Amino acid sequence: MTEPGKVAVIYDANGAGTGEVPVDNNIYVEGSTVQVLDNTGGLARQGYKFGGWMVDNIIFQPGDSFIIGNGDITLSAVWIPVYRVIYDANANLFSGSPPSDPVEYPSGAQVTVKGNSGNLSAPGTFGLEYWTTEPDGSGQKLYLGSTFTMGDSDITLYAKYSTNFPLIDLTSYRVTYYANGATSGFAPGKVIQYSPITISGNTGNLMKEGYVFTGWNTKADGTGTTYKPGDIDYSLGDLVLYAQWAPVYIVSYITGTDDVPAKSEQYPQGSKLKLMDYSEVSTVFSTGIFLG
Repeated sequence: MTEPGKVAVIYDANGAGTGEVPVDNNIYVEGSTVQVLDNTGGLARQGYKFGGWMVDNIIFQPGDSFIIGNGDITLSAVWIPVYRVIYDANANLFSGSPPSDPVEYPSGAQVTVKGNSGNLSAPGTFGLEYWTTEPDGSGQKLYLGSTFTMGDSDITLYAKYSTNFPLIDLTSYRVTYYANGATSGFAPGKVIQYSPITISGNTGNLMKEGYVFTGWNTKADGTGTTYKPGDIDYSLGDLVLYAQWAPVYIVSYITGTDDVPAKSEQYPQGSKLKLMDYSEVSTVFSTGIFLG
C-alpha cells in the first residue's frame, strides 16, 4: 500500500505471454508529472505488436508524460494485431526457394512485395513472373517490388510462372542521379522504374561553369558505362549515375581592328565545327572581298 496522500503508477501486462512489466518505484503526489516507461521487460504477445500503454482510453508512448491525479493509476499494455506475408512456390516441382518475410505487419501497413531472391522457378516455365493471392492465378496480381495494403489476416502469395519467352523483368529498381560538381541546377530525383530503364535528361538544368553537360556515367570520373538522355538500360539492378562534363572553349570572330569580338560561340572539347561566314558574324557592309 502507498502512504496516505501518495499515489503510485502501476503497469499491467494485459495478456502478454512473455516478458515482465516495468516497475515505477516512484511515489507521487497529486499534480506530479509522470514520465511513461518503455517496455523494458520485453513484454510480448503472440500475433501482436506492442503499441504503448493505455489508461482511460488514452494511449501513451514511452517517454510521454502526464499529470497524475489523487489515486493510483494503472497503465495497461496496448497490443496491436499483426499479420504475416507468406510466399508459396505454388508448384509440385520447383527449383530455388520462395522468399521469406520475417516482418509482422499491422492492418493498414504498406507492404513491399519481395523479389525472386531465391531464384524460384518451375520446369517448363521461364521463371517467376508475379505473385497472386489465389493459387489458380485468379486473385490479385502483385508484381515484384510493387506494394499493397495489409488486411486484417495473414496473407499467402502464390508464385505465377511465365510460359512466354523472353520473360519480361518486372522487378523495380532504384535509379539515382548525382550532380557531380555542378555549380547550379539540380539532379533528377531518385526514381523507381521497371526494367528496361529509360535514362533521364538534364531535367533540372544542371550547369557547371566552363563546362557543358554531356550525359551520365556509372562512375563519377567517367570510366564506367556512358549513357545519353533517352538511352535504354537493360541491365538488372539498381543504377547510380553521375553527370558528365566536358570543358567548353570559346571561338571568337573579330571583324574590326579593335580586337573586340563581333560574335563568340562556345564548343565542347572534341567538337567539329564549321567556321562562320562574314555575313553570319557582322551586319556591317564590307567593300572588300572576304577571304576567311
